[in-house]
Amino acid sequence: SSSSSSSSSSSASRGEQSRKRGRAAEEEEEARQEEDEEVQEEGEEGFDRVLVDAPCSGDGTIRKAADILRRWTPTPGLRLHGIQLNLLRNALKVVKVGGTVVYSTCSFNPVENEAVVAAALSELPPGCCELGDVPAAMASTLREEDEAGKDEQDEDDDEDAEEAAEEGLKLRRGLRTWKV
Repeated sequence: SSSSSSSSSSSASRGEQSRKRGRAAEEEEEARQEEDEEVQEEGEEGFDRVLVDAPCSGDGTIRKAADILRRWTPTPGLRLHGIQLNLLRNALKVVKVGGTVVYSTCSFNPVENEAVVAAALSELPPGCCELGDVPAAMASTLREEDEAGKDEQDEDDDEDAEEAAEEGLKLRRGLRTWKV
């Protein structure tokens, strides 16, 4: 008889835990909906441009910190995916029609980049958003800034190369343009 009472007590406690989890999930969903409403209210008129500089695993900074490559695992990117996706969702809510959202990380991990963008776009009605390249005006501004700071950057690159050589590393100039 004591074993049956402990098993019914055990199943009752599992049922209670399940109800608590259900309530917690409902409360989390309500909080998310309230947050979405606040974001929509703040951006009712909308912004011309929104930059999402998302927190990331930082694996794209291996040129500056070579030890990142030795310690790399997919776990940080997987943990950050949901946060990155929520940031991009909110950006898409507050940009005005015809505006631009730029999503940026310093990661090479597709889970933090392409997967985030694909997930956000898949939640939107077809045709309401278009994935594009850096607009020509922004590209020309970047080129002008690049050329204006080239001499200073070359000196910095030379110093970095000397430091890297002392540590037995080869340092190469990063790409300034690339095709996606």
